Amino acid sequence: MIVYKDLTRGAVLQVGEDCFALYTGQGDCYEIYAPDFFLKESCTLTYEHRIFLTRMQLLELFPACIETVSWLCNEDLFRERFEAFYRLIEQGVIQKGVPYVQQYAPLIHRPERLFGNVLRRADPSLYLYGFWQSGEGMLGATPELFCDRSSKWVQTQAIAGTASEPSGLMRPKERYEHQLVVDDILGRLGPFGPCSFSQPEVRAFGQLYHLASDITCEAGIPVDVLMQTLHPTAALGSYPHSWDILRAQTLLEERGRFGAPFGSAERLYVAIRNIQWNDQRMVLSAGCGIVQQSDYASELHEVRLKLRAIAQILGVFE
Repeated sequence: MIVYKDLTRGAVLQVGEDCFALYTGQGDCYEIYAPDFFLKESCTLTYEHRIFLTRMQLLELFPACIETVSWLCNEDLFRERFEAFYRLIEQGVIQKGVPYVQQYAPLIHRPERLFGNVLRRADPSLYLYGFWQSGEGMLGATPELFCDRSSKWVQTQAIAGTASEPSGLMRPKERYEHQLVVDDILGRLGPFGPCSFSQPEVRAFGQLYHLASDITCEAGIPVDVLMQTLHPTAALGSYPHSWDILRAQTLLEERGRFGAPFGSAERLYVAIRNIQWNDQRMVLSAGCGIVQQSDYASELHEVRLKLRAIAQILGVFE
């Protein structure tokens, strides 16, 4: 029971359908990778203890905690990002970009308590993850696996296109956007070894639907090399990839770990559908993939859907 003595600093990572790794304690026995989106800081969180628990066992440690907060969202900045990406698409510089929006609220007392809501409210199709420590943290329920890996193979996913109903993913725009993500991942992993992928299918992830393809590379790739090679895919970045273009999108706002890889050396998730916090405020983030067929009103509707879904899972309402 030593792992239960102090939950003021910890991390959690879903590793199976009903299996969660809980990390606690000061020490260096276990590592969790938690870099920022731009991989500027190779942040590795270390812990003394790790225990595997079921959802019901975790629920005993994290009771429900519904909070009423006042969110402030800068949709004007989202429009600027959308228009900047769209100009680059029209100029032929890129074929796809991912503008994002953020909304802020004052910090609540011990926001890690919200994990109890995530456990109760998140759909089983989503992967739960997060960490918390003095002055900062992140909790989320992501639909997107960055990688499962071993010494002989790497498995990942291409997930793109968003709709509130399955029929919304039949549009050519959604299919084209998804294919760009598949091509991007295959192009990056191909030099390491033979790759295979499944045909796109509509999958439900909580309240939203996405197109998804599973991708396997028959090669053992070190986790640090994999992060540098694969992140960010076209699902979160641009196609073709350009760090300079993505950095220009964050000049007025820090995105932190939104969209970054997060997890262990064997399993990493894409850190989306989450809440981040520091010692002053909390932030929700959501992005959307745009291509030449995109229009602003539809994309704004998409990020609003995602922000609403995140707030409902977390139990943080206005």
